Amino acid sequence: MFLDEVDGVFGQQDRGGIPAIIKIVNESLIPVIMAANDPDLRKIRPLKKVCKLIRFHKIRPPLIIKLLQEICKNENILAEFEALEKIALNSQGDVRSAINDLQTVAKIRGIIHLKDTMILTSRAKDINLFDTLKGIFSAKSPEEATRILNYSSVNFDDFILSISDNLPHRYTQLNDLATAYDLLSQADMFRGRIGTENWIASTISPESFRPFDLEYPPLRIIKLFWTKSQRVKIDSISQKIAHTLHLSKISAINEVLPFIKILLEKKRDDSTITCFNFDSDEIDYIIRMKKL
Repeated sequence: MFLDEVDGVFGQQDRGGIPAIIKIVNESLIPVIMAANDPDLRKIRPLKKVCKLIRFHKIRPPLIIKLLQEICKNENILAEFEALEKIALNSQGDVRSAINDLQTVAKIRGIIHLKDTMILTSRAKDINLFDTLKGIFSAKSPEEATRILNYSSVNFDDFILSISDNLPHRYTQLNDLATAYDLLSQADMFRGRIGTENWIASTISPESFRPFDLEYPPLRIIKLFWTKSQRVKIDSISQKIAHTLHLSKISAINEVLPFIKILLEKKRDDSTITCFNFDSDEIDYIIRMKKL
C-alpha cells in the first residue's frame, strides 16, 4: 500500500488523520510505504515512530552524467562530455528531466555537441512557500538564499509576512533577532519603492541554524481569511450609511454607527432599519458588535 503526501494532513479538516494512518500501519498485513515532502514536520512525528525513515536526495551531476553516457552507448549516440555535463547540470538533480533533455537534443542528429544544448531551457523548479522558507532559513549565505528564491513561485508580499512570523523561531539571540527585523523592514521598504527583495535577514548567523517548526501560511493572512465575512458585513453596513447620509465610509463607521448600535440595542427601531435599508443579518451583526 502506497500513501502519498502524508505530510499534507492539515488542520481541523484532517483531524484524526495521523492516528488513522498509524492504525493502518500497525494492523496492515501488507507493507505500507509513505511519501512526504518534509518528514520533519511536528504533526507527523508520531507517524515516524512506527516507520523506518529513508531520505531521498537530489542525484549528483557525476552520477547523472554516467547514466547519460550509458544511454548514449546503448542507443549508439555520440556525445561530447561537455554536452552531457550541461544536460546534467541543467536537470538540477532530476534524472527524468536529464533523460528527456538528452532525448530532445539527440533527435536533432546522432552526434551531440555542447552547442546543441543551447536550445534547452533552464529547469525552473516550482518551489512552494513552505519549501522556500525551509531553504531560506537554512541558507548559509545571501547568495544561496537568492538562488533558492530564483526557483520559487512564492508571492513576495506573503513571503515577507511569513519571514516576519518565523524570525522569532529562527533567532533566539535578541541581537540577531533585532538585526534580522531591521533588515527585513528595509527589504519591505525597498520592495515598496522599486520592487526589489533583499533576504539577507534570513542569513544573519547561519552557523546558529537549527531545524524548527515553521509558522505558515502567514498569521496575518490566516486572520484575514477568518475575518473576511466580518469585513464584508461591516463594509456593506458602512456603505449603506455613507450613501444615505452622504458621508465617507470611515465617518459612517466612526461617527454614526455607534449611535445606530445604541438605537437598535434599546429597541428595534423600524425607522432606522427602513432609513438605511439594513437586512436582518446586518441588524443582528450591529447589535452583537463589540464596543466601537
